[in-house]
Order: sequence, then structure tokens, then C-alpha cells
Amino acid sequence: MSKIINSIIVIVFAILGYNAGAQDITFSQFYANPVYLNPAFAGTVGVPRVAMQFRNQWHGFTNAYNSYSVALDFPVKILRGWVGLNVLNDVQANGALGALSMTAAYSVGVQISENYTLHGGLQFGYTRNSLSVNDLIKTKKPHNLIARF
Repeated sequence: MSKIINSIIVIVFAILGYNAGAQDITFSQFYANPVYLNPAFAGTVGVPRVAMQFRNQWHGFTNAYNSYSVALDFPVKILRGWVGLNVLNDVQANGALGALSMTAAYSVGVQISENYTLHGGLQFGYTRNSLSVNDLIKTKKPHNLIARF
């Protein structure tokens, strides 16, 4: 029994000690899609909301970085809160590298005073990363060299 407990402790500490780094997609008008920014922002305006964003970075290159985002949030009386949905698609290097993320958020607000409301939120989702190795390597056609003597 102690071997199982020791194994669980080692696994837990190994997971907690793992350091992962990543870079999120950055939109220039990040405040235009608050559900992507923070799930607690769902319902902060008090009415249903739809947000759409597009980013074309390094547009001098053909399809270098293209990012699309669509989000909506709306009230759900049964849950006594707000639900937010967010879909994000990021395509890089003409489709060689891609990321599709679909998330759902639940937010609830507590009225603190006449002018202030405290919001808290939970978010869960699905992310699919794709890599097309064939699109990473471009080969040039060999030149037909004819030697004439």
C-alpha cells in the first residue's frame, strides 16, 4: 500500500513541477472580445453580445499568420448566470501549423454595492493543434542543365 501512495505522491509532484511555456494569440483590440480575455467577463454588459475578430499578421507574406475569433455570451436564467462561447482558429505558414480552440464559460455576478458587481467565471474547452509536415518543406524543381561542348 505504501508503494502506491509513494507512486501517487511522486506523480503529483512531477506534474506540479512541470513547467510549460506557450504564447497566446494577441489581438490588437483585445478588449473587443472579453470572453476570450477572461471567462468572468461573460455577461458584464448585461445584454447578449457577439464579438468577431480577425488578425492578419505579416500580411506582406502569403498567409503567414491568420487568426479568427468568434465569441458570444448570453444570460441563462436556470443557471442564474451567463454562458459564453468562444471559437478561435489560428492558421500559420499557409496552413502548415494550426490551432482550433472551442471553449465554454460560465459567469456569475454578485452585486456588492449600487455601482459595483463582483464577477467570477469558469472556463473549459477543447483545443486541437495540427501540423502538416509536408507543407513545411518546399522543394524546388531541379533545373535541366544541358552541357554543350
